[in-house]
Amino acid sequence: MIRLLNVVAILVAMFGLNACLISPAPLITPDKAAYPFADGARLDHVSGDTHRRVILLREGNYYLHVEDGGPEETPSVLRGMMYEFAPGAFILQAEIPPEGDKERAYMYAILTLDEPRGFKRFDLTCGGVKELLEGSSQTLKSFGLSEAASDSDCMVETLDGLSALAKVVLAKGGEADSTYVPVP
Repeated sequence: MIRLLNVVAILVAMFGLNACLISPAPLITPDKAAYPFADGARLDHVSGDTHRRVILLREGNYYLHVEDGGPEETPSVLRGMMYEFAPGAFILQAEIPPEGDKERAYMYAILTLDEPRGFKRFDLTCGGVKELLEGSSQTLKSFGLSEAASDSDCMVETLDGLSALAKVVLAKGGEADSTYVPVP
């Protein structure tokens, strides 16, 4: 149970978990995956005033995002894949483990190369996407998204739609939600 709580805590920290973009099945599969980080890459994850050390490990076709919360916490582990939708720009897919009556699901964010510093992460939330599209002719449906009936999440139907949305998000600019800086 404690391990599951750690996974949930890292998901909250990694994606904000407030009305996420999710899918019931993975949109990024091994044949589409990109691996911009070497196995064992060490990064500083900076989000606001929080700085945490991250190690990215390869486990078969997946990355394991291992985040050290400090001496008081058990390291959190998140399993996922990346897809390069434009040069130096990736969609992150994180696996949400099943819990109780909820089945396994997948959630998404954007990671962009920010040379020479490292990478920037942009979280994708349903509310943020709706706000971004406000006043434009594009809708959630334009990108293969629909609002989930049971909560405020948006369901993602296709990787192509998500890639098109990611390009719009990056074109609009805005501040990254966090950064990953390589550690020697």
